[in-house]
Amino acid sequence: MPEDMFVEEVRGVWHALQPGDVLANFFPAGRSWPTHAFYNRLAARCGASALPVGDLQDGQFDRWLTFCEEYGVNAIAAPPSVVRQLLRRYGGSGRPPWWLRKLLIGGAFHDPTPEREIAHRLPGVQVWQLYGSAEAWMVGHRGPGCEEDVFHLLPHQYAEIDGDRILVTTTEVHRAPPLIRYLIGDRGAPADCCCGRSGRALRVLGPIEPSVVFQGHPIWARELVDLALENRDVTAAQVVVIPSGGDDEHLELRVCLADGVPDDQYTREWIRYQVLSGHLALDPAIAEHSESFQVVAVDRLHAGAHEEPPLLVTERVE
Repeated sequence: MPEDMFVEEVRGVWHALQPGDVLANFFPAGRSWPTHAFYNRLAARCGASALPVGDLQDGQFDRWLTFCEEYGVNAIAAPPSVVRQLLRRYGGSGRPPWWLRKLLIGGAFHDPTPEREIAHRLPGVQVWQLYGSAEAWMVGHRGPGCEEDVFHLLPHQYAEIDGDRILVTTTEVHRAPPLIRYLIGDRGAPADCCCGRSGRALRVLGPIEPSVVFQGHPIWARELVDLALENRDVTAAQVVVIPSGGDDEHLELRVCLADGVPDDQYTREWIRYQVLSGHLALDPAIAEHSESFQVVAVDRLHAGAHEEPPLLVTERVE
């Protein structure tokens, strides 16, 4: 990815920010989540001001919202977890924040937050959304007046639909390593947007199965299993989703260990470290300190309808 992160290409067609806007950027900061830096640079190039909040500490969200109100913030850029906090915060009060005019969501991933829920809980707030992947970066954009889940392609991206799979090809090959018909990990279909904008657009239908959304990214079970099997201590692996009843699902990477390998904390943490380090879309700095992704050693994997155990299992919670 070039140093300017394709900000000019995005700014030329996606007019989410104007001179005088004040943007509170709630995306986590860090090298492995560059969306934070992207929104800061976008604000600067648009003549807006950026408040780089970054990671939220426990119990600090309401305090930051009060700060935003007092210091003239009128736009928020936020990942799905923060968007959910925002919707919960104003869901039962009946009084949406008078100061908030724009909500910027999405980035190098797909934020599936239903726009009808945002409209219900935050009436009058404009929704501006980007779509992409960790590998392809920003691919499409949408704004107020666009159909939900329909994205207009950015000038430097070309997308095709193969069956229902979205394939992305970059055209600015002199600025970044090219992707040629890259399988982005989502299903889609060609679309005409009700906004009337010309050019190609696509409707994002959801992740290709078997996958699960974790840290705002669609994660293929096959990727995690293959990374686990690269470790000689592992003979078989499976991804298990455990509903938590909260915002984020709990993921377990269940592994069968080779003969003679001890089932202890060192072994499990070593496997976990190697999987996180080898996965491009996961943020090791977040996942390593999160209880929502764990490696668990088992004697055998969940059985499926066929001879081979399925890659992805969702456990039922009684």
